[in-house]
Amino acid sequence: MPAHDSMLNDSLQLPPGLGLATLRKGMEAFFRIAATQPMSEKRTFYDTFQWTLWFNQQALYHDGSKTVLSVLSKDWIDAPLAIEHSETGPGPFPSAWPDGPLRRRLARAVGLRALMPIAEIHSSTCTIDFMNADQKVVFRLDLISLFETGNQHTPYLRICHPHPLRGYHQEAAAALAQLKALGCTEIEKGPIEQNLISSGRAPAPYTLRPVYGLGPDEPCREAVRDIVRSMLSLARLQEQGIINEIDTEFLHDYRICIRKIRSAISLIQGVYPESYTVWLKKQWGELARVTNQMRDLEVYLLDRENYVALLPSNLQAGLTAFFEGIRRERGQAQQDLRKHLQSKIYLKRIAALTAFFTEPDLLPASEFSAQPIKVRASRRIYGRYRRIRKASRGITPDTPDDVIHQIRLDCKKLRYMLEFFGELYDHDELDVLMKKLKNAQECLGVFNDYVVQQDSLLAYCRTHQETMSAEQALSIGGLIAVLNLRQREERAKAERALKIFSKASVQRRFRHAFQLHAHDAT
Repeated sequence: MPAHDSMLNDSLQLPPGLGLATLRKGMEAFFRIAATQPMSEKRTFYDTFQWTLWFNQQALYHDGSKTVLSVLSKDWIDAPLAIEHSETGPGPFPSAWPDGPLRRRLARAVGLRALMPIAEIHSSTCTIDFMNADQKVVFRLDLISLFETGNQHTPYLRICHPHPLRGYHQEAAAALAQLKALGCTEIEKGPIEQNLISSGRAPAPYTLRPVYGLGPDEPCREAVRDIVRSMLSLARLQEQGIINEIDTEFLHDYRICIRKIRSAISLIQGVYPESYTVWLKKQWGELARVTNQMRDLEVYLLDRENYVALLPSNLQAGLTAFFEGIRRERGQAQQDLRKHLQSKIYLKRIAALTAFFTEPDLLPASEFSAQPIKVRASRRIYGRYRRIRKASRGITPDTPDDVIHQIRLDCKKLRYMLEFFGELYDHDELDVLMKKLKNAQECLGVFNDYVVQQDSLLAYCRTHQETMSAEQALSIGGLIAVLNLRQREERAKAERALKIFSKASVQRRFRHAFQLHAHDAT
């Protein structure tokens, strides 16, 4: 179709006050129009906390009889991608839905995130025929009036979808020209977006790697304050999701934010006087520890299917009682964590920490408080890489697992620093280094998971030895044995990944990226 013909299909937004009666009057010199009886619908739209579907140009809604995943169109909703017929709305987790295309699509898209209602929109749609002097229909459009919940009389938006008819392109162009003369315009923000904006829930990109707006000559202390303020704000966004038990990712992201704040303070040493550094590390450490039990129990439950699959069928039954006990403990841990986040002690502490990083800094200068952040960050990043490289090159088959664990922690600290200060360096070069680091971290992470899981299971056995049945003990013992085997396999992969990350070519990239001289390298 030629470009000018395709433009005849573009939807338009009607100005306020241009309803059917006004439209009929405005068209009377050109066309006679007739409208069908309006058809009313109500759609409830869903998305995750981080707007997963929205930013993938998709819309999920339930209309009372079916749940539909469709392409998100600027002017409304477009072609369906998957449909599930159900009179009830979708539950929060696709994994609990009946198997089918909709479940599979959404499970891949949203992962562990819960789906939540984000908007309820009522619509009234009628089809309008434009007829010429011979009463022949020469043009058609759908007129859609959209209403917010609680206001079924005055639409917040009217849009029209043109449907040019074959052989009547000139009439379609004339009808659209007259619609524009009556004040119709291109749609700037679609119905869903306008609804969300009016309700104060405009979609915004979500990331745990925000841009901090650092400048290379910014004093170290101010840079750390910028980072902590951003991460603290993100941490506080998670609190209500944890309290309301929406999904596990709220706690996961909360812990990442707290961990990054602790790292920002400890990795750039000398930014605060020593006594304040000790106090800050203690405060953030205590906030993190409160969440440990809850997260450990959630990880068990998330990995339940994987645990069971690791055992032969004759040992799987013993894990049922184990996971039932974990589920009960997790319920109590959730209550304890909810009380903690709503307590006066917590709110007072988090308010004090917020004030510390937002109010004017009146603390005395310290060793590196005024040093330009890029100078300090470059030395700390390259120094951390050298430490990892030296430890990795010294690994032998006899090296204790604790050494591998420490290298994993150093890699995590290096990654945090690259994320904190990445905006100060060449983007393309940093991406290469981050990819190499991520490959090593993934292998180290899987290895560490197996170590932690074994330790946790052994601790569970010691705690519950008096109440544990023989069947359960056999199942957990078998699981520990399988995990130990997997741990040894993953250690070999982790060692290979560290060897690659320690190559001279990677070292040269780090040295070049962070502008250190050759004589500083090992």
